[in-house]
Amino acid sequence: MAPTMYILDEHNTPVPCYEAVQWGIWMEAARNEQRLHVGSTEVDGMVVSTVFLGLDHNFMGGEPLLFETMIFNKYGSAVDGQSRYHTWQEADMGHKAVVLKLKGTVASESEEVAKRYRVVRMGGVKTTKPKGGK
Repeated sequence: MAPTMYILDEHNTPVPCYEAVQWGIWMEAARNEQRLHVGSTEVDGMVVSTVFLGLDHNFMGGEPLLFETMIFNKYGSAVDGQSRYHTWQEADMGHKAVVLKLKGTVASESEEVAKRYRVVRMGGVKTTKPKGGK
């Protein structure tokens, strides 16, 4: 059976975790150390938040989706769905692309993100996969 729980190693690479107690202890420590946030950026009263979830959210099978970007309004309510990613690096690039989009910036970095990743709708949730990926 494929793992559903993950922790991060010292390089922020997801590592499967098969023991629920170990996973819970790691997640609590990581939360206290603020290791779960890839990014948090305020743009015009909204907050773009990208985090490590610790649980595989790819319910369709395949490579695990472990990171998520969401946009919250000034009242703390989520707006515009979410984007999910496989790796810290993808999540970081996705976070930056969402921030640039909210700022209305057309920059080479956001164009590069658009070239490298495509957005796929899965059950109303946006997931990001490398182009040509499965």
